[in-house]
Amino acid sequence: SLTKIENDNLFKFSPYKNLTDDQFLIANHILSQLSIDIKNNKESTFIVNGGPGTGKTVLAIYLMKKV
Repeated sequence: SLTKIENDNLFKFSPYKNLTDDQFLIANHILSQLSIDIKNNKESTFIVNGGPGTGKTVLAIYLMKKV
């Protein structure tokens, strides 16, 4: 079923999966701030809060591919 496919880890963590609008905005904010911090030789820590299934891991994988 489509639901089973969408909940499968292979689908969830696919490099071809698009981020949601919220995930995209958060990713851009993190990458922008990280760029500023790198230029200023400053360390950064980012905490992403969200319940189960909100896409925190998908966001983290996206960011790891970008950096």
